[in-house]
Amino acid sequence: MNPEQRPLILDEIKKLLAKRIESGEAPRIYQVKETEAAAQPTKQPQPALNPEPPKDKLAEQTLSRLIEEERLAWRKNEETRLLDEAEKSRQATWKIKAKEPKKLLGLFATDQWKTDVAFWERNLQDEIDKHHACKKQAQDAIAGKSEKEHWQRVAFHEKAEQRLKTGHPELAKALMEQRQAEQQKTALATAKAAADKAADKAVADFKALAAKREGKSFGYGDSGKQWGALPDELKAAIENFNKQPTPARGVVLERMRENFKREPDAAEKLTQQMEQGKVRGFVR
Repeated sequence: MNPEQRPLILDEIKKLLAKRIESGEAPRIYQVKETEAAAQPTKQPQPALNPEPPKDKLAEQTLSRLIEEERLAWRKNEETRLLDEAEKSRQATWKIKAKEPKKLLGLFATDQWKTDVAFWERNLQDEIDKHHACKKQAQDAIAGKSEKEHWQRVAFHEKAEQRLKTGHPELAKALMEQRQAEQQKTALATAKAAADKAADKAVADFKALAAKREGKSFGYGDSGKQWGALPDELKAAIENFNKQPTPARGVVLERMRENFKREPDAAEKLTQQMEQGKVRGFVR
């Protein structure tokens, strides 16, 4: 190659490459890299594993599954038993048919033969009815429509709990602890409701008693028997309450109610004091 021609040839090559790049025949280098990068498989995010439920929830789920297994097993056993009974009735039917009394003609058609035929027909029909009844009961049993299943619910539950204790002692323990917690919660709620009710009654009775004293109702004047029978502590509380202005009385009663809810013994004490005044007042 002539050295003078080299620059010209290189210039022509550059022009040719530029045309091919513009036409798309020769992609740029960075485009190739992007294409290769796009072709690389992307890592798919791993789905988060479902966390195992708490033991008490898992125990409930396991117990429910065991109860259902006991129910289905009972249905299958009941179906099998009834189908066996149906088969026995079918075989008994064939045996009865084989013993059909022979028909007699004319003078030999005695009353005894008629009686035998009547008994035979009745026994045959009884076995046929029993056969159909057993098959129907078997169908109802496997479909969960048997009336007997309703009376088996306690047995299903007891058997399932026994299986839970034997096969899953840790779940049985968690279930027992959950039930104890629920019983304790229920007992606390019941006690709170009783305390609230007692507090409301004690406040209402106190308010009514204070109104009787303020209005000097019969027996609640200065020389009244009911008033005189009340303990001095309660008398002082009533007198102090009646000295309060009307708007303040509601605040006092609400404060008493809240105190009684926190301390049920205080409500019980007030109730006993008010009952004491009633009893002693009438006895005198």
